[in-house]
Amino acid sequence: MSTLSTLYGVLDPIPARPVRVAFLAEALFHVVTIPLITRPYGYLSFFMVRPADITFATHFFARVFAGLILFGMSPLLLYGVPNTKRAIGSRRATYIMLAGTEIYLIPLLLIELSKGGQHDQGAALTVVATIGLMSLLVLPFAFRIYALFVKPEMMGDLESSKRRD
Repeated sequence: MSTLSTLYGVLDPIPARPVRVAFLAEALFHVVTIPLITRPYGYLSFFMVRPADITFATHFFARVFAGLILFGMSPLLLYGVPNTKRAIGSRRATYIMLAGTEIYLIPLLLIELSKGGQHDQGAALTVVATIGLMSLLVLPFAFRIYALFVKPEMMGDLESSKRRD
């Protein structure tokens, strides 16, 4: 048995490998939200135009959203990593859910960017923070659209996986 067979349990079909790696990488990347849960002020103060505007309500909602990412999205991504019938079947729904979230967040951040980081224009985030957050969303969104609609075979072959389950 090859090294890949040992790592993945079964030999991964080449077309599905990029999506499986992307699922795992994204789930692992979500650990960066832990400081937002444990120490929201320290984390938020880097992003906010005026850190003095950070309130207890801001702390609460930062923790809620970080928790949704870490404990809501990450398990769905990790569930889609194995090369089993159930995992392959979950990948499309997971990517549609994540793409839907990004379809909302990217324009919201573009609106924030249009305020130029000026508090008197109603900006909450600095320009650098807004561009940074957008960059974390745009590339994964483009990959999701590509995997969902241009190369759907990247999601995995559900028929061949039935023989392995």
